[in-house]
Amino acid sequence: SYLTAVAKQGAGIGVFLSGGTDSAVVAQLARIAGVKVTCFTADYAFSRYSEFAPATRAAEVLGVEHQRVYVGYPASRRVFKRMSAENMDVPGYHLQMTSLAVLGEAAMARGLDCWFTGDNAGPLFLEFDTFYKGLPQDGKAYAEATRTMSRSQFIARLGAFGNLDWVGAKTLEC
Repeated sequence: SYLTAVAKQGAGIGVFLSGGTDSAVVAQLARIAGVKVTCFTADYAFSRYSEFAPATRAAEVLGVEHQRVYVGYPASRRVFKRMSAENMDVPGYHLQMTSLAVLGEAAMARGLDCWFTGDNAGPLFLEFDTFYKGLPQDGKAYAEATRTMSRSQFIARLGAFGNLDWVGAKTLEC
């Protein structure tokens, strides 16, 4: 399986642990596959909202290493500027963009060049064989194969899960 192949790559993977079910499932699936898992959780320093406490509890239950990553204004501004630089095709604007980039930087600083979020729970747990069937298991070869995949090939692989409604198809096409 893909996670087992990733485990052979070396340092393990990072999981961006939000404290929710999906990211915890991804971390557990990686553990079951024998992958060394390090979890990273964004700390926005908002007293009224923090994912850190539930993520810490999940990491303790799973028995995985867990790192708090501060995502404040300076980091968000730095990442937003980088992602919206003149050499980018389109400006970066996704609400989670800065958090994901800062978490990715923390994972790369630990030598982890492969990481997952809770969004990967479905493909890894339920639909793995459908989308990923026939793609290389080596990380670099996989990245190249998906990077060179045409939009229609990508949508066809997603369509193998079942019929997409009109809105879903248009969203994927965009």
